[in-house]
Amino acid sequence: AHVGGAGVVLRVVANSPASRSGLKEGDIVISCDGEAMDMDNPLLTLKKAASRVPPKPITLKIRRAPGGVLKTCTLDVE
Repeated sequence: AHVGGAGVVLRVVANSPASRSGLKEGDIVISCDGEAMDMDNPLLTLKKAASRVPPKPITLKIRRAPGGVLKTCTLDVE
């Protein structure tokens, strides 16, 4: 998935960990593994979680639309 400013998912690639987790374009990532997203640099938070050794699933809390439903997605890191 490609995440833009303020943690908004801009694109989800088919058959990727993001698509398998249920992430959709327009979702707003609120937190990553319980850590609030750095809204100035949301990719920094995601990269930190994805670079763990050994790899383990990443849990994202998302908002499906501004003011919408909160949802939890788990990404399996490959």
